[in-house]
Amino acid sequence: MNFERLPFATIDHLRPITQGHQEVIFCPGKTAGQVVAIAERLEVAGGSFLATRADSAQAEALTARFPRVEINELGRTAYLPPDPEPAPTGRGTVLVCAVTVLKAAHLLIEVARLTP
Repeated sequence: MNFERLPFATIDHLRPITQGHQEVIFCPGKTAGQVVAIAERLEVAGGSFLATRADSAQAEALTARFPRVEINELGRTAYLPPDPEPAPTGRGTVLVCAVTVLKAAHLLIEVARLTP
């Protein structure tokens, strides 16, 4: 399955192959139920997901559905790590930027966790 079309979103299941990481859920404009539905499909396809700019209702809904989800309130992210998490490869990503907003820094930390 390449793309999964839902009434409210299209999920790109080829993203890990074409971009090197799974698609990310951009939460603004979506209901908590829509965010959970997208997360369920990403979790089935890849074992994990990252949701960004999640509000408190969306974070609570994700926590209720996925007890292992890690909520970063300051960064407004919700991350479900794969189970089990892969062993470190010895490679890493270095993010260099002038971050003046702490929330952006927390978001970058979560995105860096996705990079193999």
